[in-house]
Amino acid sequence: MTGTDAHYHPAAGAAAPVFGQVEMLTPVFSLRPFAEGAWTDVSLDGTATPLQITLPSAGTYRVGGTINSGIDVDPAIVPSSGSVQTRLFNVTAGAALTWSDRLGAFVSPATVTADNPATSQPWSDQAQVGQDLIVTVAGPTTLRLQARYDTSGLYGTGTGAEIVSAVGVGVGPTLLNYSKL
Repeated sequence: MTGTDAHYHPAAGAAAPVFGQVEMLTPVFSLRPFAEGAWTDVSLDGTATPLQITLPSAGTYRVGGTINSGIDVDPAIVPSSGSVQTRLFNVTAGAALTWSDRLGAFVSPATVTADNPATSQPWSDQAQVGQDLIVTVAGPTTLRLQARYDTSGLYGTGTGAEIVSAVGVGVGPTLLNYSKL
């Protein structure tokens, strides 16, 4: 790039950049139909199609993304707590991607009792977390977004847990992206 030119101009003979991005198309993917604590593939579009990216060839990549999540808990059960966690799952290797676990939305017992004492209104939290990892792969590799929720144990039960992608309502898109280094 030169001066104020905002377009990419590769040097003569240089390989074109390798990058890609996928954005969740459905505004809300509910985790509640799935077992609490179980990792679940996040849907791209409200069907069984997962939200995933495919690194096209061997090499080192910067893998990133923005994940929006929400959790609601029932303040009538005091204290209440809940959380949503996300990770990237390496479909090709059949294992979670190391260091990709993220804590998203989280409601603690102290927050519920201090901010919203037992009422009929659920207490909720929304969080946006980012992914930014360096990943080296031996060949084409598919990485899939997974999520789980936890409201178990002594702190009561949650009423909602979801991954959200709602452009225009202050939340923003949930998306995954990559660029080859």
